[in-house]
Formats: sequence, structure tokens, C-alpha cells
Amino acid sequence: PFLVLYPAAWINHPLEAAIKGYYHRDAQKELEAVKGLTVIGLTGSYGKTSTKDILHAMLSTTFNTLKTPESYNTKMGLTLTLRKDLRPYHDFFIAEMGAKEVGDIAELVRFVSPHAALITSIGRMHLDTFGSEENIKKTKLELFTTDGKQRLKFINRYDETLAAFTPEGPSI
Repeated sequence: PFLVLYPAAWINHPLEAAIKGYYHRDAQKELEAVKGLTVIGLTGSYGKTSTKDILHAMLSTTFNTLKTPESYNTKMGLTLTLRKDLRPYHDFFIAEMGAKEVGDIAELVRFVSPHAALITSIGRMHLDTFGSEENIKKTKLELFTTDGKQRLKFINRYDETLAAFTPEGPSI
């Protein structure tokens, strides 16, 4: 089976990448078409989904709010949510952002361009793919540092790693 499946996957890779690229571009068009939409990006080693759900519950009492379902925190998860559920009447989109490698959060930030950013925690998750705690920290902080845009930044000051971090620009 390996001798058949591996070459087939290798041959199909460019086609699959082109199809994914189409869906990603379509999702970005959907996102850009909603005028006045505020995008909130949130990440953390733990607490992302609970924080997203609490934030959604609070905002949705007054605003039309969309959140990524369950743990849809990859580029394809964000793409699926935007293409399937985003409507012109939404006021907020809460994008949970997960990472397993350096650069994952930066890719998601470039994809949805959040106006506000929230990091719940920085811990020792996915050390097998990150390689070090420093890489985990660097990746989570990509939410604040990617593309140089000013964002409102929310930091969990009870997290000892984040407590020492002082972002540029407005933060809470």
C-alpha cells in the first residue's frame, strides 16, 4: 500500500494546495465584504475555547457575534467557519487560533487581520512539534507582533510568562 499511496499523495499535493488556496481566498473575500466587522483573535496554550465561549456569550447579548465552533482553530477551520456561517449582519467574529509550529499564529493573523488580540496563557503544550518553550512563547506572541498593525491587546497578567511581556501599543 505504501508504494501506491505515497506516490498518489505526492502527485495530488499540488491539486489539493490549489483547491485549499481557492477556499482560503474565498473566505477572505467573505470576511472583507462584511463592513464594520470587528475581528478578535485569541490564542493560548490552554483556555482558548473556554475564553472564546465566554466572550461570545457576553458580546452576543448586544451584538451579532460569530465564533469559530468547537476547536476550529486552524486556517482551514477559520476558512470553513467564514464561508459557511459569516453573514453581512455580524458585528464581531471571534477567531480561536491554534498552533503546533512556529509561524502558525502569524499565518492566521495575516489571514483574518484581527482588530483585537487576546492571549490566555503560554505553557508547555506541543513541545514535540515546537521543540522548546521559547518557540511556544515566540509563536503565541505572534498574535501581537505579526504585520505591525496596532491592535487592542489583552493579556492574562496572572500567567507568569505573559506578566513580564510589555506589548507596544494599547493593551489591557
